[in-house]
Amino acid sequence: MLFRLNIEYSTFYPFLTAFLRYQGNIGAALVLGGVDATGPHLFTIHPHGSTDKLPYVTMGSGSLAAMAVFESGWKANMEVRPLKTLFRVFHP
Repeated sequence: MLFRLNIEYSTFYPFLTAFLRYQGNIGAALVLGGVDATGPHLFTIHPHGSTDKLPYVTMGSGSLAAMAVFESGWKANMEVRPLKTLFRVFHP
């Protein structure tokens, strides 16, 4: 055997089949958020490597619908209660 893994085969098999199917080219879209001395920051990192710094972020299969909600209802420096109301569109 060329290499050996110390994990169960049944756990690793789905990853291995996807890895082989895409010839090792598996991308991930990331949302990265944090707070420093200058305040909160939100970034997106796209699978092809580009990055954005935005006040709100949507990624994934429902991102267009989510972006429409954010664009119509989001305002800078919103309080928690209006934000929760805005998010109830996605999780009633």
